[in-house]
Amino acid sequence: VAADILERLPVNFDVEAVEAKYSQDYFNSMNTVLVQELNRFNNLLTVIRSTLINLGKAVKGLALMSAELDQVQVDWI
Repeated sequence: VAADILERLPVNFDVEAVEAKYSQDYFNSMNTVLVQELNRFNNLLTVIRSTLINLGKAVKGLALMSAELDQVQVDWI
């Protein structure tokens, strides 16, 4: 299950390209919000990706199964 989710997980957004396309200034506050939300979403994707990789390693016995990883595994079953 973890490998399947990891395969379908999108790559992180290119925030620099968004900043170049949508200028951030006083009159375009929604552009600022867009960039902030993309950064937050990228952080979330990074945590999810890291957790899935570590869970896969732990299931194979290559890494220590922490309480957090065990809870993730239990929640998916």
